[in-house]
Amino acid sequence: MVRVGSAKWLGKYPAGQGQFILDADPQEAKNAFTVEYDHSLGSNPEAMLGAAQSGCYSLVLSMILSKAGYDVEEVDTHAEVAVGNGPDGYGILGIKLITKASVEGIDDSEFQKHAVDAKNTCFVCKALAAVDIELEAHLMGKSG
Repeated sequence: MVRVGSAKWLGKYPAGQGQFILDADPQEAKNAFTVEYDHSLGSNPEAMLGAAQSGCYSLVLSMILSKAGYDVEEVDTHAEVAVGNGPDGYGILGIKLITKASVEGIDDSEFQKHAVDAKNTCFVCKALAAVDIELEAHLMGKSG
């Protein structure tokens, strides 16, 4: 299976602006960006990367918990993608993956084990292995 995500830049740098093109209904994502990351226009590549990682991680954690026999009510994940100057110049410095999950009948120790397993299994996390990815996992309600 191949999923498509692309982007187009219109105009001279840095005055132009870009547009994300997703393989989904264009109304599902506000998808414009500029060099200055004007949030009124939409998102930026780093946030889209974070959204992709969050989506993959949530799906994988739900799958792992479900296969272990737990009733998963919700997995809500977001990624804080830090951008700035680092040893190799300007770029992504790290990602903090924060997840909150409501799961029936599990204690926090078992949940944390599965949360780490999901991070190690998620193919977007694997693709971003060059960047330090910190995981913060919270078990909400419905626990043990």
